[in-house]
Amino acid sequence: MAAKVAAFALGLTLFYYFDNAAVRLQDQSYAPAIVADAVGPISAFAYAVAGALAAWESGRLKHAKINESAPVRSRYLIGFNAILPVLMLCWLMLLLPVAIAFAEAAVMPTPDSMRPLAQQVILCFLHAIIGYVVGSYLPRLIAVPLLALSIYAFVAFSVSMESYWVRHVSGNYYEPLMFGELASFSALYPPLLFFGSVAGAAMLVRSGFGPSMVRAALAMTIAIAGMYGARCVVQDRGPSLPVVSHTEPDECFGHAPKICAPVAFDVDLQSVRDQAVSVIGQLNAVGVNASPKLITDRTAYGRYQKPSDNETWRTDIVVGLSDDSLRFRLMSSALRFPCEAPDPIVRRAVLLWAAENTHERRAFDNQLGRDLHVLYSEQQKDERVVDDIEAIARTGLDLPKEDQGRWYRQTARQACEVGA
Repeated sequence: MAAKVAAFALGLTLFYYFDNAAVRLQDQSYAPAIVADAVGPISAFAYAVAGALAAWESGRLKHAKINESAPVRSRYLIGFNAILPVLMLCWLMLLLPVAIAFAEAAVMPTPDSMRPLAQQVILCFLHAIIGYVVGSYLPRLIAVPLLALSIYAFVAFSVSMESYWVRHVSGNYYEPLMFGELASFSALYPPLLFFGSVAGAAMLVRSGFGPSMVRAALAMTIAIAGMYGARCVVQDRGPSLPVVSHTEPDECFGHAPKICAPVAFDVDLQSVRDQAVSVIGQLNAVGVNASPKLITDRTAYGRYQKPSDNETWRTDIVVGLSDDSLRFRLMSSALRFPCEAPDPIVRRAVLLWAAENTHERRAFDNQLGRDLHVLYSEQQKDERVVDDIEAIARTGLDLPKEDQGRWYRQTARQACEVGA
């Protein structure tokens, strides 16, 4: 049966890839993200095919009364041989989009990048076991569509359910990975525990070991314990899958400040350090305590960013080099406010003051234009905001150099008092 539906299954796999994953993979060169984006859209369909076709093969063996024949081979070997073509098809459905994605991106896979794929290969096997056992009890015309629809619906629609735990045990790696992130083992094993317990219970029921009532009770215990255990592991998680961040190796240069950036971007660290030293000198001249020991690119931290502090500046070095805003980003990393949410106008006035002292007014204006486009829609309101920012910054810029540091610290405190 697997051979008969292979053309349809692989054709739909390619459709899923080019209609969904191919868009997300444009300009993608990070191997773990390539795998996650390639297998994500097809996983629900692959699991459904595994369960449905395994049920069909089981029903075919039952109809032929294979298990009633002389026991030359074990029933486990018979079952594995029956579902092996199904597994080969399902695994090909997962491998095909990954292979195409790597070929299009001209990127080599890494062992860590294959984590989601390895998880889904195992889950296909577990769904096939469940389908095989269900098919041995229910008629094929009932078991096949029942499994296909239920598995697909549970996995594909898990991300739309209000209970977040469902998506965490579904086995659907639905979330893209950012640069520097890897799929964590805490995200990968709950689906294996959830469906593995169901598959183990199903095998026990089908094994014929001991009295049927004892088998049923033990199988029920295994299934409930595994499913409930998986739910307990993930029940406090939010909508996002847990990831491991900052996994890409860094290359570093210099000392006080030491400059670090991911090796993958091939950054000219000497040039970055020269610009950093220039900015630090200009800020120190107006009373800003700028003496970082480390300046590192924060791209590899993914969604879990860490703020800068006095000794470590975390900034977008790679982005700053690409859009010629590195000096402005370094300057922004040096400024400190004694709260997490300073007043936006006063905060931008401090930024403007620092930008004027580091000759980065143009970069500030570009950033301010983008900010105002998001925050405000009326042109007159935009102009009033700019005037307020200019007026506050001018009070600091008109002071002698030796007094500007005191103004900066007072205004930074004021930004928090106004923001509160």
